[in-house]
Amino acid sequence: MPRVRPQKVIFLVRHPLNAIWAEFQRRRLNDHTGAMTLNFTSSYARSKVLRVDLPKFASCMACKWMQFAAAHTHLSSSTDVTLRVVRYEDLQKNTVGVLQGLLSFVFNGQSSSSVAQPQWSEPERLQCAAQLANRNSIHRTKKISAQALYTEYPYIACDAWEVLIASPASRLLLSTFGYE
Repeated sequence: MPRVRPQKVIFLVRHPLNAIWAEFQRRRLNDHTGAMTLNFTSSYARSKVLRVDLPKFASCMACKWMQFAAAHTHLSSSTDVTLRVVRYEDLQKNTVGVLQGLLSFVFNGQSSSSVAQPQWSEPERLQCAAQLANRNSIHRTKKISAQALYTEYPYIACDAWEVLIASPASRLLLSTFGYE
């Protein structure tokens, strides 16, 4: 199958420290809705997770976020690709508004309902999407938030942040997205 060059790209981004904590939990628990506690059976287990496993993982994932920055820089400099950046946090706060903007982006202002599913009106589709997005079964129950974790164990956040701000491109991307 021939490789197709996209005309439009939707780039979904999440604050790197929140993304790192969410991905760490997902991998440790093998579940996207499970949440870790920091109540360990032994001080050794707690120390291993908080002093070795998570900091090492956070630094590694911070490097991957920098690769993400490079991909963004490459895409945004391309003249034949239209790029739309969506912040995960904005999608959470204003699901319908962000989806409305995405539909407008994808369909160039044409009604998406005339292209995709004529039996549904666009407002009904957006409300349905918002209801599906807000189901508790698809969200992680937060036992400890990323902010609380990094406040209690600042060395984890500081080490990952140092990796993130090491390159000018990554600093520019963080600033562009409002993640400072």
